[in-house]
Amino acid sequence: MYLENQNPNKVALISLPWGSLEQPSLALGYLKAVLNKEHIICDAFHFSRKFYEALLPYCKPENLATFIYRFTGHSPSLKVEWIFSRLAFGRDEDQYAQNYLKQDQMDLMSLSIFELREIFEQISIEISQMDWSSYKYIGFSCTFDQTMASFAVARLIKERYPNVIIMLGGECFNADCSQEYVKKIDWIDWIFVGEAEKSLPSVIHAHQKKQPFIGQLGIVTKNFDFCGLSTLTAAEFDNLPCPDFDDYYDKYPTQSCIWELSRGCWYGDKNLCTFCGMVPPLRFKSRKNVYSSLRTLKEKYNLKYMSFADLITPKGVVDSVFSTTADLDLIFNLTARVDIVSQSEIYKLKTLANGGGKSVYFGIESLHPECLKLMRKGQLVINCISMLKWCKFYEIKVDWALLFGIPYEKQEYYYEMLDLVPKLTHLFPPSSQPISFVRDSPYHKELKHLRVLPAYGYLYPINLDLTKIAEYFENTDPQISLEKIQNYQVIHKLTSFIEYWCNINEQSFLQFEGLTIIDGRNPTNIKKIQINQVEKTLLDLCSIPQKKHQITVKFDQQAIDRLCKSGVLLELEHRYLTLVEPEKEIEYDVPQNEEKDNSKMDLTGNKSNVLTHALPLITSQLSVGISQ
Repeated sequence: MYLENQNPNKVALISLPWGSLEQPSLALGYLKAVLNKEHIICDAFHFSRKFYEALLPYCKPENLATFIYRFTGHSPSLKVEWIFSRLAFGRDEDQYAQNYLKQDQMDLMSLSIFELREIFEQISIEISQMDWSSYKYIGFSCTFDQTMASFAVARLIKERYPNVIIMLGGECFNADCSQEYVKKIDWIDWIFVGEAEKSLPSVIHAHQKKQPFIGQLGIVTKNFDFCGLSTLTAAEFDNLPCPDFDDYYDKYPTQSCIWELSRGCWYGDKNLCTFCGMVPPLRFKSRKNVYSSLRTLKEKYNLKYMSFADLITPKGVVDSVFSTTADLDLIFNLTARVDIVSQSEIYKLKTLANGGGKSVYFGIESLHPECLKLMRKGQLVINCISMLKWCKFYEIKVDWALLFGIPYEKQEYYYEMLDLVPKLTHLFPPSSQPISFVRDSPYHKELKHLRVLPAYGYLYPINLDLTKIAEYFENTDPQISLEKIQNYQVIHKLTSFIEYWCNINEQSFLQFEGLTIIDGRNPTNIKKIQINQVEKTLLDLCSIPQKKHQITVKFDQQAIDRLCKSGVLLELEHRYLTLVEPEKEIEYDVPQNEEKDNSKMDLTGNKSNVLTHALPLITSQLSVGISQ
């Protein structure tokens, strides 16, 4: 029976934990904008912050973001889902608590994980008791462990408003799990698979006209099986309206926002990393759209900070985008892959910094060449280290992770990394974490001994096929398990050193003072290393990676060996790199008569005119770009 005041053309969109603390949901912003464009009334409810603010009485405000970051990191316990599993499915297994829950997960909080669950359950109940009577459709965006929270709140709302259509969508849903959920969870009506900016408006229009969903891509219902993924074309992606975040900023004027330059992964299109789930095809925004959208968002919401949700920053984006963004006065955080192998790449970092790029996440993943090969990363360790060094020079903060537990890794790899990392403490440190085995990744398809994480069995209803709904798996290969045990001690030493590295990093340095190198990589034991002019020339030439043979033919081997032994010159992968922080940037003779064409944006990897004609003033053949 219809509710009297229910609007048949009204949608509520909801985002729950574990979304961002300081930013709105990008999915809700896009969906509200496209629905409004189609004259479908929509309200967006960004609820994550409501949950997080309830924790403020139990921690210092400055520690809240750190707690959320640590707590939501992937764990075999799936504790972020456990928080809501009792409310969603009535699961409250004592055995789960005994096997998985530890108080040290709450080290920044003055409450237990059980008390946190009580708080979040109460807030979920309060949300369900809001007046939802005017909405015909209520949708939940599920990305980054938001699925269980969405199931819980959706169940409570459906109990009070049985005629409402409950919809879910987001990166968490593929064809298999969506069909399993819809068929076996009573209160779930529709699940959108793929990019709902395209499918949601057409589905709602069809439903309002009582038309069948025959041929409709990207949706699973009780009576309609999945018939294909909903994917935006490149033109459709570029023409998406600017996200509508009014509902968020009216309540939380945080000055921090999220947007995207692209979808997909230019590297994954060629060769997917072993641990990465399937990614959509690469598409990107036009230069004109990027600049106008960033300006619109900044002015409309009084923004100061902008993060990008891209899986990886497309090649060419630094040249095409950040050469134009300096006047926006925004501070950018992005995910990027920039191999510093030539002066032109260093120029890109300068462009990024000048354009407001102050924080990046780089997919380095390991400091051992063989580990990178095992993960099919397609990059050199020495290039990654060079990038860390030059990012520090341009004051671009780098976040990156060092993964361990890689199938077929060897103990010797970690001992070699243990020898390397003390030389790098003046550069940005990584976090450390075990590698994950996720659905649709090459690992998921190729490893024969993967099984669903046992924690799923404690959290989800027993009638669900866990092999269809699980996102995370564990490797039970006996050989891999044996290697993991053998490597445990050295990996523990490495992760312990990384923790030390994080603690001392702000005090660490490695700098030139004329022909003296001040080595403060161990702040408690600062050393001075004297060099001569020839050695200084050698170190200057190796400010970016140089092939070994190009250096050995020009310089005395004893001098090279001395610099390597002192830890200021790194030999790795048949290349040399100076570890000392640069004194000044590499200069360019950029032609002044070239006019930039701001109407075009090349994100395909082709160099812009500026880079094509940039002529390094260092003319030695030793400083040419090194290709992989």
